Amino acid sequence: MDGNLNFNHVRIAIMPNFERAGRVILIGATSAEALEAAGGYLLLDKAVRELLNKFHVEICG
Repeated sequence: MDGNLNFNHVRIAIMPNFERAGRVILIGATSAEALEAAGGYLLLDKAVRELLNKFHVEICG
């Protein structure tokens, strides 16, 4: 692209649901490619365990 460097960003949030009975994962991205990369990352078991551990989220059941 004419020597321009483009940055894409992804934001992943793990939030409690409205009833505080579980969690939801919210993903926002600046491009389709960044969103696809985030989705691929979240499909990896290792990545999910790392995220949950980092955010101190306990898995129930």
